Amino acid sequence: MSRRPTITAAVLLAITIALLAPQSAAAADSRVGASFRYWDLEGGNDLRDPILWWRGGPLFAQLEYWDFEDPDARDHLRPELRLIVRDSRRSSYHVGWRHEDHRERLFLGAG
Repeated sequence: MSRRPTITAAVLLAITIALLAPQSAAAADSRVGASFRYWDLEGGNDLRDPILWWRGGPLFAQLEYWDFEDPDARDHLRPELRLIVRDSRRSSYHVGWRHEDHRERLFLGAG
């Protein structure tokens, strides 16, 4: 089965987010970014990993697409949403959700 439709759908979704995010970036302290990682894993199961993210005020959103080279591996989107609050000392506290393949992850953190 060809993986081309899955890759095409991910690229179209990434372009849509990139076009819509600047409209939301009117709020002060907003940022939009993108990166690409290539993971060289043992056994030939290399991973291409494009990432798009947007931060506006206390909200953070990220869309990551795991595209494995191994035809038996399951490619998947990893959307993430986070709420980040800073105190007067500039410490940060966050609560978030991330979908990873068939798992839902909730997390809390401080920095």
